[in-house]
Amino acid sequence: FTQGFCKGFFNMSISAYRTQIFNDHNQYRARHQAQPLRLVESLNSSAQAYAQQLAYNDAGIPHSDYAGKYGENLYYCTGMSPLNASHQWYNEESMYDYNVGDFDWTTGHFTQMVWRETTSIGVGIAQSNSGRHFVVAHYVKPGNATGQFAQNVLPPSGNGAVVPTTDPSPNSNTMSSLSAAAAGQRSIRTHDNQYVRAWRGPSGDRDWYADKAGHCKECEHWYIEDHYGKVVLKAYCSEGKFLRAHPNGAVDFADKPQGWEMWTPVKNGDGSWSFQSQHGTWLSAHRADGIVCTMPHNLRCEHFWLESW
Repeated sequence: FTQGFCKGFFNMSISAYRTQIFNDHNQYRARHQAQPLRLVESLNSSAQAYAQQLAYNDAGIPHSDYAGKYGENLYYCTGMSPLNASHQWYNEESMYDYNVGDFDWTTGHFTQMVWRETTSIGVGIAQSNSGRHFVVAHYVKPGNATGQFAQNVLPPSGNGAVVPTTDPSPNSNTMSSLSAAAAGQRSIRTHDNQYVRAWRGPSGDRDWYADKAGHCKECEHWYIEDHYGKVVLKAYCSEGKFLRAHPNGAVDFADKPQGWEMWTPVKNGDGSWSFQSQHGTWLSAHRADGIVCTMPHNLRCEHFWLESW
């Protein structure tokens, strides 16, 4: 595994990645009236050691023996920047129920990030031989303590940065904010209340394709991943299938998120989202046969509503 640099979408030193993720935490914490964290070298060391162990094993992200002594958030990705970690963790905020105020596995990364009694953080980043990036964050004092959520996880106040923009690329702050806001575990509802689906058809065809379905099950679930001004749409029901736009208006799937798999998200005035391809066309549910395509305009059939699953 690579210790010095994470070679994905950007080439940066571990120190630079660490600083960006640290700053992202404090921007998000400000939104929830939590004090800024301190970046502590001993926590950096423990987080880096475990990130390197995860990269060496390259077999998932089980929690370390440090869990309990420290709070611990884990993340890994392939083909995208490790900087996405803090944004993906924070995206769980949309699923957190402030009225209940208790631990849930679907929101535990977010609640640890903004836990008010946490004072310090350390971050580790490593890359495996297969190209996966592993990110580990260690926290003191640990968060997610039973019975203490109400005083430690406050609703967003509107103060601080709504979405941190740490992209070293030339994308604007507005575009980075939109891509982070769109990201997460999403179903994609069309203008006629159907859902964009990734599947092989009723007979299990060899090739995957995208169409519309009248229900929302596993094949209608998507991971929308933030690429700092762009997003990729990854099918839930088949690991490693990314929605791709062709210049001729066709839409299919690719095994890697590269140029034609990148979409620019746009928030419309009616609250819906539209996705512009690299070719200047728009993801569309226009076709009468239900097959998803792209169109040269952004009208009603190109508007989609994102729903968490």
